[in-house]
Amino acid sequence: MTRVASLSVLVLFLVSFPLAAQTAAQGSFNFNGTEGLQTIEFDAVGDERSAQGYFTLAGPTLVSDGELDQEEAAKTVLVKDFTMKVEVDCVSSIGTRVTMGGVVRDSNVRSMIGRVGMLTVEDNALNEKDPTDRFTFGSYWEKDITWFPTDEEVKDDAGWTMSWWATDAELKDDVGYMISRTRQVNCRSFPVATYDLDPINEGRITVK
Repeated sequence: MTRVASLSVLVLFLVSFPLAAQTAAQGSFNFNGTEGLQTIEFDAVGDERSAQGYFTLAGPTLVSDGELDQEEAAKTVLVKDFTMKVEVDCVSSIGTRVTMGGVVRDSNVRSMIGRVGMLTVEDNALNEKDPTDRFTFGSYWEKDITWFPTDEEVKDDAGWTMSWWATDAELKDDVGYMISRTRQVNCRSFPVATYDLDPINEGRITVK
């Protein structure tokens, strides 16, 4: 009897807490940027809780040579051999459209390192009316937050810097949503479906 009861509890536990489905996005393509032909390569996998991978951008690009919050027109320069690599730490998806984001960890333009990069891609291979894959890309400065409100009555309160998981108590299968103060711009800053995407030139985007 004890063994049967233990097995029932185990099965109930597995049913109550399903694993979040992961999305994988891979590909390489080029497109006509404002200053010439650019290339993006990416390989990322993740879900609403965590993600890993990378994406790169290479080609002539207008970049700011200034400091944070000082992106004046006079400081914008053309870098013909521009390169950057983003370490992906978040993924959000809907259908065959995926947004991936992270921090620029490597670039031949020093002022770009530390920026937040966001890439949204759409796999349209099964779209008979318009099979052209699409994308959009952006990078953003994050202003450092140097103060953190805390509850002075709670000893060692982590305050505004903490992260936590929020779930819907009325939904047994809710996988949760991570609330974090570590970065202001992430994959859930804007709904994936709202992005206006541009067609790629040559290449392939695969989402599964």
